[in-house]
Amino acid sequence: LVADTSNIEEYNFDRFCSSLTKTNFNNIYVLILSNNYYRYPQIRQFLSYTNLSNFQCLYSLSLIDINYNESIEIMQQIKQLNQLKHLHINTHEIYDDKQLANVTQAVFDQPNIRALALDLHEVIYIEYFQKE
Repeated sequence: LVADTSNIEEYNFDRFCSSLTKTNFNNIYVLILSNNYYRYPQIRQFLSYTNLSNFQCLYSLSLIDINYNESIEIMQQIKQLNQLKHLHINTHEIYDDKQLANVTQAVFDQPNIRALALDLHEVIYIEYFQKE
């Protein structure tokens, strides 16, 4: 199952998050979350409903317009996801150089990621592919 919540309205997103407690987390293989330019704090809301470590079959995760605190929290949670191989982070919300360095290090510390795309400030773009 692909769960792309990046373009849904807040009401439907809340319904999706509420349904997660009744759903088998192992059915979701691809998850796309987006704060979508200040529309509403989707990623924070998602984290208030559940922990990403519940998604043991998650293979690909995309995080759009994520902020610093959310990114650090998520990097801690996904270390336990052995199936997670693809990570995409696109953000315009982290401006401080030290925070950028911390997030970048947290991403590179992920043990299972094989394909990584970072888009920070629309200036830095890093692609990383590791052979399996």
